[in-house]
Amino acid sequence: MSFCCVLLLFAAGCETVVEVEAPPHVPQLVAHGFFTSDGLWLVRVTHSVAYTSRDDPESVEAAIVTVLAPDGRMQTLARRDSGLFVATDLRPVAQTAYTLRVEAPGFVTTQGSDQLPEKPNVAGFTAASTVDRGRRRVVDLSFSIDDPPDTANYYGVFVVQGRWRLDVKKGTITPLTPTLFTFESDNPIFEKNPEIEFLDDDVRYYRDPFFDDTEFNGTLRDVTLRLRYQDPDPQTDVQIWRAFALMVVSASDNLYEYWTTANRQLTTGQNPFAEPIRVHSNMSNGFGVFGGFQYRALPVPPDQTGLIAFCDTTTRWKAVCDSVGAPAGPQASLPVRERFLDGPITH
Repeated sequence: MSFCCVLLLFAAGCETVVEVEAPPHVPQLVAHGFFTSDGLWLVRVTHSVAYTSRDDPESVEAAIVTVLAPDGRMQTLARRDSGLFVATDLRPVAQTAYTLRVEAPGFVTTQGSDQLPEKPNVAGFTAASTVDRGRRRVVDLSFSIDDPPDTANYYGVFVVQGRWRLDVKKGTITPLTPTLFTFESDNPIFEKNPEIEFLDDDVRYYRDPFFDDTEFNGTLRDVTLRLRYQDPDPQTDVQIWRAFALMVVSASDNLYEYWTTANRQLTTGQNPFAEPIRVHSNMSNGFGVFGGFQYRALPVPPDQTGLIAFCDTTTRWKAVCDSVGAPAGPQASLPVRERFLDGPITH
């Protein structure tokens, strides 16, 4: 009897390895295009790679990228570096469905359609700041979203940071590329989407949160957030001046679904027990997304960013200092579009 038990235990410990040969991967076009009313079309084209591949997707430089309007107008985008294609005409307008078409030798043509949503209704924007003895500044921002009733709406919140590098010895002021600035918030509106936040003790930080209007459809919703940074020191030879603009974005359903599903996939991708998540795409015979967005840019007043107090102590730079303003218009929307093109990053 004991000998049989040993045999059974031995058999239970054995494994049968079955080799499963996956079908060969057929590369498909991947197109990401995000458009808004104050800018021209901007599309990045790459191609898919096998799931097991360690290679990064390569850009498709030989692609022909066109945007078609319902009235028959067509814009062929010009190629730039790194798989980027840009337009020279045909700006998008609201309530108009556009179609993106991408074709390239050796690939099946892919295309998708979307349109601009309405601009977000934003009210009651305020900014208030304090600074401690160590020149650490805290800026509290608040605003309200007046959500239209009887329709699904999707929003995003970004803070765009404009920066200037002052070299006192050289006497030069160099503008730096605007970037997105990480902010903190304990507002429940952001907590609904845990895949877009990261935690540091009890403080929640965000850079590009999206949310829908499920819980406040047709009502006024208050939103608060906080910025923290170091004020410039007049005694140092190299200083960084800062200005900020709050960006409230309304997104199409395609952009919102792509952004949230991509973040969820990245968040759960390392968990073998998580249900697989497919990233949303509206491109037929390919991958990627073609999505529209609108925004309101709300500049943070200079007296709340530390610039005015700094200028008052440095008369040499006062004229230049007074001319420094928060990013606005296309300058403010550019970091947002670049963020979309780069894809979601999970913290």
